[in-house]
Amino acid sequence: MSSKRSFGERLLAAAATLGLGYLALLSWGVRSSEAQLVPLTAAALSLAHPGLGAAALLTLLSAGEPMPAVELLLAAPVAVLAFRYWRQALVWALAVLLSGRNPLGAALFGALLYSLAAAPPRVAATYAAFYALLTSFRWALMMPAGALSWKGAVIVEGLGGLSGSSELEALSAWLRTNVVGRPRLLLVTLIYAAVGAAVARGGRGVGKVAAWLVPPLIAAAAIHLQATTLGLSVGHGPTAMLAAYGALAATELRRLAARAPRALRQPPLAPSLVQPWRGLCGVLRGGGRLVVVFGPPRCGKSTVVREALRACGLPSYRRAEGREVLHIEGAEAVPELAARVEELLERGARAIVLESSRPLALLSSLQGLRVEAAVYVPPPDEESRRLIIERAAGGLLGREEVGRLARATAAYSLGALNALCDLVVKRVREGLEPERAIELALGELPGDLTPEDVLECEAFIQSFKGVVVGFYAPARRPLAATAGYPRKA
Repeated sequence: MSSKRSFGERLLAAAATLGLGYLALLSWGVRSSEAQLVPLTAAALSLAHPGLGAAALLTLLSAGEPMPAVELLLAAPVAVLAFRYWRQALVWALAVLLSGRNPLGAALFGALLYSLAAAPPRVAATYAAFYALLTSFRWALMMPAGALSWKGAVIVEGLGGLSGSSELEALSAWLRTNVVGRPRLLLVTLIYAAVGAAVARGGRGVGKVAAWLVPPLIAAAAIHLQATTLGLSVGHGPTAMLAAYGALAATELRRLAARAPRALRQPPLAPSLVQPWRGLCGVLRGGGRLVVVFGPPRCGKSTVVREALRACGLPSYRRAEGREVLHIEGAEAVPELAARVEELLERGARAIVLESSRPLALLSSLQGLRVEAAVYVPPPDEESRRLIIERAAGGLLGREEVGRLARATAAYSLGALNALCDLVVKRVREGLEPERAIELALGELPGDLTPEDVLECEAFIQSFKGVVVGFYAPARRPLAATAGYPRKA
């Protein structure tokens, strides 16, 4: 994975880290000159690498607490992940820092949930879970013993009077009273982890409104149910959380809806490309972020991607610049593909389309990253070949010649078929009889598809645990017969 970061990204990270550090000192009432160096040091590190400053700030802030070892233990997973997901880490730190100022604290938890849509599910689950744990532990030490209060998005029971105790004693008391006690923190942590993962899996898309809204509603319901059970009023906490999340989501939805055309206009495509084009358009309009477009070589994959992006109003880029959509051809041969894809998604790429003629090798190189959908671009079937030949011949071949040529080209890719048609038309215009022209062209340009090309695509479809779109129904067009090859036993 490339370690290069744009200067603007480093500058943004430094400014955010500096502001968060000084906000922490202000909220604690710390004004010493030594403490002022903490945010300055973290900001300087952000200029070298955005995640380095965020990780350092989380570590330094934890070290300044009354129970630094426990605080550091609870912040460590987020500090480690901050190297890759620094934006989410800074929102996480801000939400923890201001968790005692409700309803602002609850609203910041909603903002944290929204930010997790750009992270992988495991990372999102970690951020949400450790938010609950650290918030609970931090406030339990500051609240009177036995007192119940709503902090951010967590109900906490105070431990009061442990300021002189050892960290092991404080940790033991917190586990007993909060994790398995009345606040049921263990259950809340598991719920928040599931909510965070659900937000990440839902992604962001115009067609995924339910996936956007259901996870925060579950979190709000859990908050309300827990508070009702304990007889505790949470005020406007759940409402503030939903309002913050909803405002951010609505802004993003409006932006995406404005860029997506209301109706798709089908471009002139070869018949075998129409279904894949429709499938890819549906995936992109639905908010798919990691998509595989696969099929045998020279069958029109690049054309499908280019026309689908154009129809959806999405600009595409072939270099990693953190922009809207990145289109990677021959993806299975890209070094460190999984790390590169994960970095691009974290940097806010709208979608990544991976194009490959070797989908099994591609899936292996992704190392477990979740591919939301795969679009199959098949070789042209017999009916598609007949239509392509008819259009290319322009009346120079009779119906019988067209039919025979369509049946004889089962082993031809779309590119090879177009070249063959051009050669046949050229020979006929030179004065040869159609039958003779076809015979010579077939000898000069043999089929380019191999059984392995088609069989690898079949094996991928059977093994892929996701949605595969863009191919004809097996009842109408068996995949094994796509290029005229028998299925292997």
